[in-house]
Amino acid sequence: MNNARNSFDIFCFHRVLPESEYDSLSNDEKAFSVTIDYFESFLKFASNNYEFKSLNDVISTLDNAFPKCHITFDDGYKDNLKYALPILKKYSAPATIYVADKMISRDISKPVNLSSLNIDDFLSWDEVQALDNEELIEIGGHSSSHKILSSLSKDQLVDEIKNSKKVIEDNLGHSINHFAYPYGGKGTYNIETIECIKDSGYKTASTAICKKFDLRKDLYELPRYFVTQNCSPQINLARFSGISNLIKHQLLP
Repeated sequence: MNNARNSFDIFCFHRVLPESEYDSLSNDEKAFSVTIDYFESFLKFASNNYEFKSLNDVISTLDNAFPKCHITFDDGYKDNLKYALPILKKYSAPATIYVADKMISRDISKPVNLSSLNIDDFLSWDEVQALDNEELIEIGGHSSSHKILSSLSKDQLVDEIKNSKKVIEDNLGHSINHFAYPYGGKGTYNIETIECIKDSGYKTASTAICKKFDLRKDLYELPRYFVTQNCSPQINLARFSGISNLIKHQLLP
């Protein structure tokens, strides 16, 4: 299976919670969440099988030597700061946290199709800035309001991608380099989406698709493995071996 393996694997998380908080979630919310214990066990697994790298390190060298990996979080939840960050520090694991600016600004009162329906579960701008000040953390863009980008007009794409990037940069005081497609599966973005991302100045864009890829050619369609509480060590090892890439399937339980 080694010929199906990538030199660089990216893992996608959303929320990291104590078991008591995880147990109180709805089934839909649990599908996008893991417990603190699971997250630590996953990072321990990853540390034994990969070298942790930042996205910037990987794209600056384009080194195809493997195995390397990167941890990402979508949407921007308070628990990323409170619970995930200390574990990332323990394992010296760089991470990118992709935020949707209207969630952070509270311009949307009831988020949908996310890991929480409670807007107060999302980071504030002060908390985003606190994460941004951490050496291991990079803040990325995740659109303005988490819409399916392939369904939008050109003007709407500019608002969701380019204008959103400026809002995040204005709040952080520096440029941001990386983007993650909301939802990220097949059909949720298209050529027009990719062109808008490039025109906005982003250096990479991450999907929720697993596949064999070339860092030199696919920086705007980076594959990611979606990690859930029920992803067993066997599933993670199968991904590590390249099976997911070969069959282009997440192997979710």
